[in-house]
Amino acid sequence: MIRALWTVACSAGVIASACWAYQENDRTRTSMNRLDDLRQLIESEHEGLAVLKIEWAYLNRPDRLRDLVDLNYFDLWLVPVAHTRFGMISQVELMPKETAAETGPEPGALGSLTETAKPSR
Repeated sequence: MIRALWTVACSAGVIASACWAYQENDRTRTSMNRLDDLRQLIESEHEGLAVLKIEWAYLNRPDRLRDLVDLNYFDLWLVPVAHTRFGMISQVELMPKETAAETGPEPGALGSLTETAKPSR
């Protein structure tokens, strides 16, 4: 009788450990498949990012941008950047923070800089 109970208990233990091993194997395979899917997704996203970087570089070619500036010169007042368009730091008047917060910028402070950039039609 004890031998029969021992055999049944051992058999139940073997069956239980086999079920546990099967579940762990199934979880591991599922995780590995998900990992492969994620790696493929990451690879495709890297390829897409590389394509976008190439397109960005193509659209930002200086000759293309120069042509767009020439094409939209009168509509958008786009002006090529030149060293003569920048001022000196000594031309900027600095105010204390309290005064600047109370008064805000002066109404015509930037007028002289922007009016020189506007083209005449």
